[in-house]
Amino acid sequence: MISTEKYADMLARTSVKKAYALGRIEGYKAGGVRKWRWSPVADEIIRPHHLAIHGRVFEVGSQEEQLALKVMGEPNCRCRPIPFFDDPHFHTPHEVYEQEKQEWATKSSG
Repeated sequence: MISTEKYADMLARTSVKKAYALGRIEGYKAGGVRKWRWSPVADEIIRPHHLAIHGRVFEVGSQEEQLALKVMGEPNCRCRPIPFFDDPHFHTPHEVYEQEKQEWATKSSG
């Protein structure tokens, strides 16, 4: 059983991280950026459903974004939004994200 102190610490870290992510998205909107990309932490404890949406682009205000933000609000989530400008000069190709998913899935399951 987790102690009250550890549980409170987890809730605080999760809430602050999610508030930070929401603030970043608000900043993107203020700057005219209407989309963001899901970026997880790639290590051995990444959750499969967080890895599954690695590299996915979400439109601000969409239902998909709301679902992504719920996932981002899960306890101890370390994923973050990064701006998406709809300009191929600024973005990693989708194939790279798919390759990383395969590599990271192997790393996290092994």
